[in-house]
Amino acid sequence: MFSINEKLVDIKYRIKERERLNSLILSIEAQKRELEHKQDELFRQLRKEEIDVEKLEGLSFTNLFHKIKGDKNDRLYDERKEALAAKLKYDEACLEINNLSKEIEGLRGKISG
Repeated sequence: MFSINEKLVDIKYRIKERERLNSLILSIEAQKRELEHKQDELFRQLRKEEIDVEKLEGLSFTNLFHKIKGDKNDRLYDERKEALAAKLKYDEACLEINNLSKEIEGLRGKISG
């Protein structure tokens, strides 16, 4: 049987562990908020790059200008590369946010368990 002292030690440990987990959750939530802000910026950058590609592919002044200048294919290649890089960064941010959300849920589960 557990003595009262052993029970008190166990309760104190659980309280400290709960405080540690709550502190960790707060830290991860702050990281997640920062990353969500970055995700918004990355989305705007991605959309800008996609629009640049659309301008070169569609009927636009930009398309006509680069066609006459003779560098349309090079410019289109560069814009597609930039759009792909922006998409990769955006997708990485989305994945990281998802991972942080799962980590928070896991920690909350430990607290409630």
